[in-house]
Amino acid sequence: MLAYDPDHSEEQKARAWERLLSGAASGIICRTIVQPLDVIKIRFQLQVEPISTAAHHRSKYTGISHTIRVMLREEGIRSFWKGLMASQLISICYTPIQFTSFYFLTEQSVKKLGVSASSPLTHLACGSFAGMIAIVAAHPFDTLRTRMVGQGEPKLYKNQIHACKMIIRNEGVSGLYRGLLPNIGLVGPQAGATFFSYEVCKQCWGRMFKDHPKLKDGILCNLVSGGISGIFSKSLIYPLDSIKKRLQVQGFEEARTMFGSTRLYRGVIDCTVKIVKEEGFLGLYKGFLPSIYKASAVTSLNFAIFEYFVDKLK
Repeated sequence: MLAYDPDHSEEQKARAWERLLSGAASGIICRTIVQPLDVIKIRFQLQVEPISTAAHHRSKYTGISHTIRVMLREEGIRSFWKGLMASQLISICYTPIQFTSFYFLTEQSVKKLGVSASSPLTHLACGSFAGMIAIVAAHPFDTLRTRMVGQGEPKLYKNQIHACKMIIRNEGVSGLYRGLLPNIGLVGPQAGATFFSYEVCKQCWGRMFKDHPKLKDGILCNLVSGGISGIFSKSLIYPLDSIKKRLQVQGFEEARTMFGSTRLYRGVIDCTVKIVKEEGFLGLYKGFLPSIYKASAVTSLNFAIFEYFVDKLK
């Protein structure tokens, strides 16, 4: 159970540590599985040139299969897991805080405001705030991941610690928080939409299979509901993710020359205007396809693994 359940409040309260542990385990497993899709998505988002076979003469990457071939040839298979450590730190930090905050917020909403814990609207509001709380804590790791994934050869950063030191030395601590504003604007609505659609899907699934107890509330229900909610939420806010990635690599141009042109952006609005002007509106959706694959897999596995671990620990 993701949200607070007033009928089992004492039992759930005693298992707060299980939620933290389950969230961390879920994040680690999911991130390791889907990291290659994340790497490809980020490469697409950071590329100024079109992602199209028609522009192959000036574009580093022209599609998913082409990107895989180029990365294998130039950087080796390990390149698909670039930034994995920073990604794991994001997962260990973000996922437990998100799930724990979501439970706490639904609990307070039920007790203080008298709302229904099973209402999708409660999940929408509490999920949004839980996502924003978690991303503020995890954002520096997100910046490190983007820098590690976005650098070419020879590497500017040797590892996560070296990257952190270099960013702080050259850009100050604020360098670790580049793109925080669009990230909050991104994660809040996305998390809310994810929890909202997940609850709606589970309720619909429950009605569809009400006469089949094994299917009604099992892992298949969690996987399907999570997959649908991941696609739905990512589709809503994807442009903000692209803007955030562009802002996170500002001051990082030296390590990106092998990937094509670089741009200087003064903020969220300037970045948005320049992308639309130079690359068209669809420039905000570069990397959308691998992102949808990733969102579906991550959300599906995240919710299913989390609920599985909570149930087993119980």
